[in-house]
Amino acid sequence: MSLETKYDLSETTIDKLQTLIRYNIDAYDGFRKSAEEIQTAVEKHEASVQTRLARREAKRAEKKKKAAEAAEKVKADKVKYFADIKTKATKTPSGLQYYVVKKGSGKKPAAGSTVNLDYSGYLENGFLFDSSVAQVAKDMGNYIPQKDAAGAYKPIPFQVGTKTGMIAGFIEGIEQMSLGDKIVVFIPSELGYGERGAGRGMIPANANLVFELEMMP
Repeated sequence: MSLETKYDLSETTIDKLQTLIRYNIDAYDGFRKSAEEIQTAVEKHEASVQTRLARREAKRAEKKKKAAEAAEKVKADKVKYFADIKTKATKTPSGLQYYVVKKGSGKKPAAGSTVNLDYSGYLENGFLFDSSVAQVAKDMGNYIPQKDAAGAYKPIPFQVGTKTGMIAGFIEGIEQMSLGDKIVVFIPSELGYGERGAGRGMIPANANLVFELEMMP
């Protein structure tokens, strides 16, 4: 038996083998190119994602910067406002000063009755350390979404005649009010938190305080 017969090395068979080899080579080359194209597409997509994230972060940072700048302006305006009305404020024997921004009915709440108060508390430099009004907190850059979600931005109840549970200056300020009044109270440190401060350093020791108060009619 000849070698050609044993292994079928006829010209036709060889042509088929060559065709099959060429096909496999072309297929591999196509597969290699497809893999490269896929890798390139993946890299382009990742780069696009990173670019979008960077732009989003830049926009967020810019928005935060503008909000901080706006809050600083509001704070500076508030300091000027307080300085202006303090010159017109009434001073009590204790050293507390108050100015009536808006007069209400002129009717004093009855002793033992409960009134609702909106309040915003500041340091003399205009820093807002607490407020019952969400919009004030937003304007001053101290808004707390979790507090809002809990419904904690709301007027606080106060029983007229109460002498404990709050700083002396806050209580004395309330005592100057009639129903519907809105006042600004300047509280010297000895009628506030004194040497101990408060709020884990938010209110420093010996800090004078300023409160905006409104007694709901």
